[in-house]
Amino acid sequence: IIPKAENRKMSEMDTTKRKGLRSSLDVYNRLIWDKTLSIPEPEKIKVGYNDNRLGTQEVGLEQWKPVSQGGDVPFHHVIYFKWKNIYLWHREKRLDRLFGSGDTTEPELWQNVIRKREKASNRVQQDNGNKGQAMKNLEDNEMSMNVNDNNNNNNNNVATNQKTRSSLAPNQQQEKEEEEEGKKSGMATKERPEQAITGGWSDTKQFPRYPEDTEKNDGFMQSFEVEDTKTWLPILKKYGLVVLRVLSPQECQQSINALLDEAYTRKVEILKQQCAKDPSIVNQLKEVRRVDLENPATWKKENFPNPNWVFLFDRPAFHPIAFRNRFHVKVYAVFKTLYGGDANLNVSIDNWGIYRGTKDLTFKESLSKSNANTNANTNISGEKDRILQSGVQRPDWRKSLNPHWDINPWTYSEMLECGHYVPIYQGAIALSCHRLQDGVHLTLPGCTPFLKRWCEMHPCPNSKAFRHNLDLDNPIADFLQPIPLRAGEMVVWDYGQLHGTSANQSNRMRLVQYIRMFPSQQKYSKRDHYSCQNILLKYKRDVNIDHILQQVPLADNCVDQDTRLKLLGLKKW
Repeated sequence: IIPKAENRKMSEMDTTKRKGLRSSLDVYNRLIWDKTLSIPEPEKIKVGYNDNRLGTQEVGLEQWKPVSQGGDVPFHHVIYFKWKNIYLWHREKRLDRLFGSGDTTEPELWQNVIRKREKASNRVQQDNGNKGQAMKNLEDNEMSMNVNDNNNNNNNNVATNQKTRSSLAPNQQQEKEEEEEGKKSGMATKERPEQAITGGWSDTKQFPRYPEDTEKNDGFMQSFEVEDTKTWLPILKKYGLVVLRVLSPQECQQSINALLDEAYTRKVEILKQQCAKDPSIVNQLKEVRRVDLENPATWKKENFPNPNWVFLFDRPAFHPIAFRNRFHVKVYAVFKTLYGGDANLNVSIDNWGIYRGTKDLTFKESLSKSNANTNANTNISGEKDRILQSGVQRPDWRKSLNPHWDINPWTYSEMLECGHYVPIYQGAIALSCHRLQDGVHLTLPGCTPFLKRWCEMHPCPNSKAFRHNLDLDNPIADFLQPIPLRAGEMVVWDYGQLHGTSANQSNRMRLVQYIRMFPSQQKYSKRDHYSCQNILLKYKRDVNIDHILQQVPLADNCVDQDTRLKLLGLKKW
C-alpha cells in the first residue's frame, strides 16, 4: 500500500510528463479559419457539448455559435469535435488530431488518418470493382475494414470468414447456410481483421437489411397485418424487428388531435401554476397558442410543456386517446403473440413523441381564433393566413435519439442467459407518415444474437443503470438502418436491439406514440421507468387515473374494462 503523501507525489510526477491539451476554442478557430486542413465534407463536422439538463448533445459546426456571437453554450462545456465517426478533438480522451496535443500519438494525427483512409479506399475499389458498395469505418486506433454490400433479393446476406464466425455463432448449421447464400450471390469469403472495429459484431457478418415494400415501391418498409403471424414472426426472428399495421387513418387523426390537445392544455396548466407564485408572467399565459401542424410559427418552444426535452413534453401521455391506443385490440394481440400467447401482460405509460420540421419552413400570421371548447384554431373570417417568413431554417429544432438500449444490455443478456427473463419487446406507432427526410426509427437489424458477445468485450460502466447509450464515435452506428413508416404502422423490436432515431430534415412534423408490454411480474416492471406501476405511483398526486379511464372510448377496437385495469396493474390477473 502506497502512503497517501507518496501517492500524491507520484501522481504529480505523472502529470508533469503529460503534454497539455489545446483548448476547444483553439480547435474551433482552426476548423473555422485554417483553409489548409484537408477535411472532406466539412458540413459533417459536429460539436458535442454537455447540457446540464439533457446530457451530451450535438450540433453541426456550421450551426454552432460561440457565446461571444450570441450562442448559449460556453466553450468549457464542449466535449468533442468529430467528423463523421472520427473524433478530431476530445476533452476526456485527451485526443487532439489537429494540433497533436494531449495524449495524441503520431499515427492519430489528422494528416495520417486521412492518408490511411485514402489508401484503404483505393484498396477497396481495387478489390471489389463494381460488385458492391464499400463501407469503411475507423476507430481511434485507425483500424479499418471493408464490408461488401450486395443488394440481392435475399436482403444482403453476406458470407464471412468461416473461422471467425464459428467463434461467435453457436449454430453451425446456420453458418453453413449463410456461407452457401454468400456463394450463390457471387460473394467470396475474405479474411477479416482479428479485432473488428465494431467490437464483436460486424466481424461476424454484415447485418441483414430489413426489406422495403417492393410492391408499392413508395419508400416505406414491408409491413404485415397483425393476424398474419405465420409470416411476420419469422421476419421478427431474423431481423429483430417487424412492422405491423395497427391503427386506421381515422384513429391516427384522433391520436394527433389528442397529442396537440395535451401539449396545449399541459402548457397552460404549467403556466397557471407558475402564475400563482409569480403573477408577473401572466402575459406568457396569454401568448400560448395551440400547435398548428400547418403553421411552423406555432412550433416555437413557448407552446410546448418542456421545450428542452427531445419529446417536448414534461411527462408521459395521459390523454384518454393515448390510453385507447394502449388498450387497442391489435396492439394487445401483437404483444400477446410475442409472449407466446401469454395474456397476462402490463402496458407501459410512455411518451408522445414530437419531432419538429427544421428546413424550408413557412411562418404564417394566423387569423384564427382559439375555440375554447375544442382548442382548435378556426378562421372565422375565411381569409388565408398571411405569410410572415418563408424558407426558414431551424437547425436548433433538429433533435434525435443517439443509438441506445432501453435496458441495461449487460443485465438483459445475463437474465436471458440464465432464463430469468424471456425476450422483451417494445414498439412505436407512427401517427404521421415517417419519410426518410422526416426522421425515422433507426435499428441494427439482426444484432440481438450477438449481444452477449458484445457485452463480454465491453465492460459494464454502471450495473444499476436502466438504459445504456452507445458511444457516439462507435463505428457500429454506420450499420444502423433507417425504417420509414406509414401512418398507423407500428415498428416492434427486441429489447436487445440497438436503436435510435434520425433527425428531422424536412418541413413537416413527425409524430409518434411509444408503447410496450411485458409479462405482469415485478421483475420486469421494476426495471422499466415507464412501467404502469412506476408511472402511476410517480404521478398519483397530479393525475386522476380513474377520471381519465372513464373518458377512454368504449369501442370494439379496445379491450374490455376488466382487461384494461389488469393491463395497468390496477387489478391482478
